[in-house]
Amino acid sequence: MSERRREGGIQNPESRIQNLDGGRLLGFFLIVAMVFCGITGQAAEGIAARVGVLEKAKKLVVPIPPLASITGQDDTGATWQQTGTMAGSLDRVRGDFRQSMRAGGWVLDKTIAVGRTENRSELAIWTTRGHRILLMIWEKEAGLCGFSWGEEK
Repeated sequence: MSERRREGGIQNPESRIQNLDGGRLLGFFLIVAMVFCGITGQAAEGIAARVGVLEKAKKLVVPIPPLASITGQDDTGATWQQTGTMAGSLDRVRGDFRQSMRAGGWVLDKTIAVGRTENRSELAIWTTRGHRILLMIWEKEAGLCGFSWGEEK
């Protein structure tokens, strides 16, 4: 019966491996090794790139509300680090900032209301993991508020 299989082109898989010459088998394993090393090398490069980004990303990130737009930025630390605007009443904008900050892991330390009730603004001190920022929100005009924040060093 085994002769009938050979005549019909059917071979035992074990005999196929035995029929491979040493060079073809070695070549196969070299290709597999090169592919494996290439994949792990790319993975190592990707991991190194992510670690490098994490090391460089020590810049403080403040979670502003999604509808807020940033109009200015200063990384020198000499003034407000970000300024911007957000549509809505002062109470609504204040609430949106509080929600975003708390969701980002920040804790409200103190608030100070400044100005008269119709044109008031608010200073708030927020802290997280050794960082402390001062956030100011004010009403620019009816339905539009401004905000600025800077890190206390």
